[in-house]
Amino acid sequence: MTSAALGVRVVELLSLAALVGLLLGGLLAHWYTQRRGR
Repeated sequence: MTSAALGVRVVELLSLAALVGLLLGGLLAHWYTQRRGR
């Protein structure tokens, strides 16, 4: 595996992790605000 291919792979994984993190963060924030509102 070339270093270029490895770099692309790392970027793909990072972007995927960022998307998942944003989704989880949004859900957590939504749940947290709902809990505090009551």
